[in-house]
Amino acid sequence: MANISATAKAAHTVTAQEAAQGFCVVHISWPSPFYDTNYVTTWAIEDTGNLAGGPSLNLAPGDKHNVSPTGFDAIVYLTSFQVVQAKLTKSNISVPVDFSTVLQQTTLYNITLYYQSLGLGSGAASLSPTISWTDPQDNPQNLAYPYLGPISGDLSDPLQNYSIPFLALAGSTLDVTTAFTGTPFAYNVGLSIESQPTAATDITGTIFIVHAMASHR
Repeated sequence: MANISATAKAAHTVTAQEAAQGFCVVHISWPSPFYDTNYVTTWAIEDTGNLAGGPSLNLAPGDKHNVSPTGFDAIVYLTSFQVVQAKLTKSNISVPVDFSTVLQQTTLYNITLYYQSLGLGSGAASLSPTISWTDPQDNPQNLAYPYLGPISGDLSDPLQNYSIPFLALAGSTLDVTTAFTGTPFAYNVGLSIESQPTAATDITGTIFIVHAMASHR
């Protein structure tokens, strides 16, 4: 008997109960029943991004259950995890940095920032960063000196590192810049921007689509 294949899809809206339990059960029905359950299934999730702020980034494919000739139940996990939005690493540079990224969700973001003088400059020179973002009420915000301390050109104050949360608006730009006071000097800089975990209850009402394909052996 030749292989028989089929495709199907089903849209699903996350309920409050599913958000609380951490998973959804989505039934997939094949257009025509197979002869038996001797088929191989692959499936994936399309996050429609229907909620304000874009895709939920909280969906993961799980198990399949109740497999029958007519279809199966797909388990979709409502996960909660950090997502790296952007990263930058520069070594032995002596120019200012201007790094920006457009944020995908209105949520809490964490910036990890590291900057280190190589000690090859003057103690009279310094470098300081500024972080600029837009809050959920669409107000521009920024954080700079004295909250973000400077590093010196020599080794008198060579290193600063921070990990700071920011509540920011979807579609806005988060910008990290550095600026010298005095003669530029060599330094290392690294930063990571991560969206923080979202509680499962926050994705009630999310609409996603399960796409499935099967091949009968």
